[in-house]
Amino acid sequence: MKTVQGMITALASDRESGASELAARALEIIRSAIRSSQAQDWDHLAAEMQEVAAALAECRPAMAAIKNTVLRFRYKINEISTGGMSVKMLQRSYETCLDELQQELITSKERSIINVAMAIQPGAIIVTCSYSSTLIEAVQKACAGGKRLQVRITPSRLGPIDYGERTAQRLRTCGEACQVVADVKTEAALEGADMVLLGADTAFRDGSVLNGYPSLELAQAARASSKLG
Repeated sequence: MKTVQGMITALASDRESGASELAARALEIIRSAIRSSQAQDWDHLAAEMQEVAAALAECRPAMAAIKNTVLRFRYKINEISTGGMSVKMLQRSYETCLDELQQELITSKERSIINVAMAIQPGAIIVTCSYSSTLIEAVQKACAGGKRLQVRITPSRLGPIDYGERTAQRLRTCGEACQVVADVKTEAALEGADMVLLGADTAFRDGSVLNGYPSLELAQAARASSKLG
């Protein structure tokens, strides 16, 4: 079985999963750390979890979803009154915090998917880049609701990984409802487009989202463009 540090290293090097998936994995790593801890008293357990949380927050500095989720965990455990607690009791309290955060992630993602799917109009031409499971599921939901769309995907690669093509493969499962045009230059992609959709590094509880800098170029081009429909 992987050590906690090994799990953190694997998370740091994962270039396949989306932001929400990585955030959920970060919580599971903390759960593994709680269950495998050999701490003999509550203050050592608390210190261990703070160390694990700090390591997770720093393992992917540009991935806001991981950092924000881990910071939420740290805030929650700091609110726990540890007076008179045994290690086992504190472990259970920490796992309860994780359960709450995992449910928040699920609820936030579901709300984001609904918000985006509702915002997409029938016949819309959408421009996107990179890879986001939330965005993909929102487009799939819109198509399942009877909307026919075109999605143009600008190039997005990191080493051997083609994120644009990964997105295209997922969206092609929508069939005829979604016309997918992959590897389109930004300027051409924006011509006549109705909207630009970018993945969410963080989905908040109210369904609003936050993104990091990888999609900045497309967002800036869209803002400056006079070609959007």
